[in-house]
Amino acid sequence: MRMHLTISQKGLLIFCIILVAELLFAGLYWNMAQSADAQIAEEKRVRQIISHLTNISNHIQDASVGLLKTLVAPGDVPGYVSPLQAIPGELSKLRGLVQSKEELDAIQRLAKTTDAGFPVIESARATYRAKDHVHQMVHLRYLLQLIELSHSATGQVTEIQEYFRAMQDANLAKQAEDKDNAKKLLLFGLALNVVLVGGIVTLFIRDITARLRVLTDNSIRVAAGLPLNRPLTGPDEITRVDKSFHTMANLLHESQRREKAVIDNALDVICSINGDGRFVEVSPACQTAWGYAPVELIGRRYVELLERSGKGEDNEKLFDLIKDDSKSSFENRIMRKDGAAVDTLWSAQWSAEENSWFCVAHDITDRKKAEQLKRDFVAMVSHDLRTPLASVELSLKLLTGGACGVLPVKAVENITEAQHNLAFVMILINGLLEFERMNAGKLRLRLAEINMADVLTRSLEAIQPLAERDGVTVTADHPDIDFIGDENRLIQVVVNLLSNALKFAPKGSTIKVTTVASSSSRELTVKVKDNGPGIPAAEQTRIFQRFERIEQANSADGAGLGLAICKAIVEQHGGTIGVESAEGQGSTFYFTVPKEPPTYSASSNL
Repeated sequence: MRMHLTISQKGLLIFCIILVAELLFAGLYWNMAQSADAQIAEEKRVRQIISHLTNISNHIQDASVGLLKTLVAPGDVPGYVSPLQAIPGELSKLRGLVQSKEELDAIQRLAKTTDAGFPVIESARATYRAKDHVHQMVHLRYLLQLIELSHSATGQVTEIQEYFRAMQDANLAKQAEDKDNAKKLLLFGLALNVVLVGGIVTLFIRDITARLRVLTDNSIRVAAGLPLNRPLTGPDEITRVDKSFHTMANLLHESQRREKAVIDNALDVICSINGDGRFVEVSPACQTAWGYAPVELIGRRYVELLERSGKGEDNEKLFDLIKDDSKSSFENRIMRKDGAAVDTLWSAQWSAEENSWFCVAHDITDRKKAEQLKRDFVAMVSHDLRTPLASVELSLKLLTGGACGVLPVKAVENITEAQHNLAFVMILINGLLEFERMNAGKLRLRLAEINMADVLTRSLEAIQPLAERDGVTVTADHPDIDFIGDENRLIQVVVNLLSNALKFAPKGSTIKVTTVASSSSRELTVKVKDNGPGIPAAEQTRIFQRFERIEQANSADGAGLGLAICKAIVEQHGGTIGVESAEGQGSTFYFTVPKEPPTYSASSNL
């Protein structure tokens, strides 16, 4: 039965099994070491016993020899006394070393034998000193008893020595056997440890790798869009990862399904184009937008769908994305399968990793038609109104000039008001025409080398009468800086900014015009600062759009086209325009132009 354990629990179980095996092996080895220590101690004890027995044997022999010498050549100090006195000490040491009753009995017998010899020795020595022949015979009998006791004691010593030598030999044999067993146990323990650890770790790794193999296969299946393997079971971490992977795969599948639904139902054509300019994938919207089925476009070159006049230019726009590895948008015309032209706005981004462009093509045909209708309407209204309005203006001038006689005061006032309104309408019409020409790219700049001092001088001359009328002072520096630009158009920008400032500036205030050159001397910035009520932050982003007017203006004059025209002129110079303002602190309008526009050529007069 399979154990349902986590990876950490399995690792702990393996550690415990290995630890138990190691402890058992260490216990056996410790037991053998203790046995070896006991055998060493026993061997030491046996050696000591044998040593003491040898000493006793030597003392007996020394005592016997000393006794004989004493009998043959008596002296003051008997030569056998010291060996005899050493024997009881040796016997006492032997009693301390013996461990069994059998050993103790043998020592006791030896002690009894040696103890029996002492009276005999003294009796023999006493009879020998008597110099009596009768006693001499007794002395000989004592000597025979001593010889017999000496042989008996020596034999007992030899017997005990043989016993302990046999024990010593057995102990040495046991030590050799235990040493051999220890080697075998060590080898067996090492082999068992290797087999046990290897087997358990192999099973553990095999189980984990099998489950990880399932995860790896699932990742491949997700990438290939194939169904996943059955979910793994168990409480371990891999099972939790597998569950999370299945959840992620389901969410990814759902996300892909929704993404596909969005792409399939999108009105815009979504496609990818490889580095050779061929369609790789195309959304179904191409059927409605261009009249082609997706299978008809895949593998086909992108430029084959373009209107002939735009193939080269549009192809370069795509290839430019490779150079800067960015995104871009551009317009072109796609030829439908039925031959009709479709105005298209492309949003494209180059991917170096995929070696492809990813594009969204939006049909702007209706927008283009609406823009053209608007332009046609503005042009029609402007052109058709200018002639009759010019006639009306002429008639009004004739009336005020007395062509029909002297008019009543009230009639003069009405005609004067009509002239003001007519002038406003003419300004509006001229502004619309100029703005539409700019949007259509028909307004071309006449670039030449000009001086900023001249631009500001002429601008101030044009605005001075209005400034005197409103009681406002206009000051400007006159920097002697030469640059490339369209002088009349830049004067138009400065005058327009000054006119707007006059609408805000309080009577008696000062409008300052300053010019700043960049540190690199490549750009010029002109600033027009007034002391008016300022512009709310919400309106600062829209005042440069057409027909947008500043509500705080002191005058109702203007159609809301002036700043939009200024923006178009500055941007055609390759510059920028903006405003810095805070309510109650006045406003500073500024524009920045390069000293030499990027499109300028000394040999051309645009």
